Amino acid sequence: MLTYSWVPVGICSVGAILALSGLYSGFKTARAWDSDEPVIDSKNATIVSCTMMDKRGELVAEPQLYDPERLLYYVQVQFADGSEHELRTVSEIFAGIVEGQRGVVSYQGKWLGKFVPNRPSS
Repeated sequence: MLTYSWVPVGICSVGAILALSGLYSGFKTARAWDSDEPVIDSKNATIVSCTMMDKRGELVAEPQLYDPERLLYYVQVQFADGSEHELRTVSEIFAGIVEGQRGVVSYQGKWLGKFVPNRPSS
């Protein structure tokens, strides 16, 4: 009889690979974009807004009509000290961010390389 005990391991492996590829892509692009700036980790940051634009700078309301690689992804972040900054990121990181989330933001200059949401308290 065939067992499916490998399915959870496979799903977790795929999830880990996707997460690592998003991190790699974000920091690879950040190195090219703001390579002179230090990487800063900021705790208790809040996602204020998420915006997609096309290469012409026009807001995108229906992203399914576009190739994800041809869009620009921006995230407005409010830091614990109350300051706000708009950071650019890649589609893999943008897809995991929701307005109102709080968590740890890792950024370099104006580049968002990683966002780790806080765990909900129970």
